[in-house]
Amino acid sequence: MPDRTRDIELYQNEGALIGVGSTQIISFTNFDTSTSATLTFDDSTPNNGAWNAGESATIGANTATLLGTGVSYAGVKVTLLGITLANIQLSTPVQTALLSVNGTQQLHFYNADGSEADPAALLDSLASQLVSTLNATVIPLPLRALVNGILANPLQFVQNNALLTMNLTAGGVVPFVPCFTAGTMIMTRKGEVAVEELRAGDEVLTVDNGFRPIRWIGKRTLSASQLQLAPHLRPIRIEVGALGNGLPVRPLEVSPQHRCLIRSHVAQQMVGAREVLAAAKHLLSVEGVSVLQTDAPVTYFHVLLDSHELLISNGALTESLFLGPVGLSALSAEDRLEIITLFPALRTTEASYLMPPARKFLVGHIAKSIVARAIQNSNPVVEPRHYISA
Repeated sequence: MPDRTRDIELYQNEGALIGVGSTQIISFTNFDTSTSATLTFDDSTPNNGAWNAGESATIGANTATLLGTGVSYAGVKVTLLGITLANIQLSTPVQTALLSVNGTQQLHFYNADGSEADPAALLDSLASQLVSTLNATVIPLPLRALVNGILANPLQFVQNNALLTMNLTAGGVVPFVPCFTAGTMIMTRKGEVAVEELRAGDEVLTVDNGFRPIRWIGKRTLSASQLQLAPHLRPIRIEVGALGNGLPVRPLEVSPQHRCLIRSHVAQQMVGAREVLAAAKHLLSVEGVSVLQTDAPVTYFHVLLDSHELLISNGALTESLFLGPVGLSALSAEDRLEIITLFPALRTTEASYLMPPARKFLVGHIAKSIVARAIQNSNPVVEPRHYISA
């Protein structure tokens, strides 16, 4: 009966949401203020890598209870002198879990694959739509000055007036996958090979353990329409040299959750390890790292070895598939069956015990802080192995 741990972001519920089972509308203004926490839960039944209602859990020394799960829609209304000028509701919901932690209600936002969602992005989207709506609206003369004030700082207006329409039901499950896009060149015993050409049994070069055979290759294709509905699944593109020291040697595109190696004296100072792993989406403040905006379908590939390893992908160091925190529950039922057939111990054992991480994993706010300090000091996020900072 394994205990599992997951690093999650929590947002304190500022509204008056008392229970679950019906639609609730609450004021919510701290989209960009979260608390990083470690959730520990007893995944004894059904042992699926997810936190199920009824499974005992703690956050720190406090008992945590999963009250409900569902979706939230963000919206904002502009009403001046009794006239409604704009009423905006984002059409794409965010998955939401309501927790009770030591008597306080906390919200956890997550994507369909179990990865962390970024509620702050909702503010940007609301602000953008607000500006478009107001600019296209005929504004009565007495209200123009007030509207101009909103347009001068739409993000501030949204942050002060945003509402969450939450549709939660009691109980539920909170799921807790990193991958390469087609065309990524992986270093193998035969030289560089495109990830889509790799097969189980091929030997890839790992940083720590030389050549190791691939145990399983998985893939998932997202259509243009799927990416429009789920923009958080768009690839992160890392341009040539963006990480430092000329790396990657050609543009690298990975899923937002795919972890890349950071080698930095700042990481040593902050977390006690010079080499750490950060999700690609947490590198977006680095010049040359961006969300890929494309109307074309995207195919993601998973590369699983016997152990969690650092691979050489387009010259940069990135991870192979890690089965721990991402959880088998983030994969399809067919993929899970294939992997459990390869690793039968996963039926009864926490994956991270079978597959320790190749490097320390960074939670979001720590990764962003390390990157910000490196940028501030004009240092690369991947320093040479024998680098001495200025």
